[in-house]
Amino acid sequence: MKVLVADGGGMRTAFTAGALIELHKRGFGASYFDLLVGSSGGLCGQSYFATGQVDEGERIWANHMHGKFMKWDGLKTL
Repeated sequence: MKVLVADGGGMRTAFTAGALIELHKRGFGASYFDLLVGSSGGLCGQSYFATGQVDEGERIWANHMHGKFMKWDGLKTL
């Protein structure tokens, strides 16, 4: 049985979204897996993945979520 688990929680949600987008681009869509499971923000990404709307999910991440999880103001450069 092939199960795809997508976790959430801050930066993990962003990583999970990227992983789901890449799986889709490489031809591993929802039908490849027997079960899709998600928690918290991972469930949101799984919803786009499960319904084949990965492009829409990617657009939302790129246009609306950029910079929402980490604030770079005040960080010193090396």
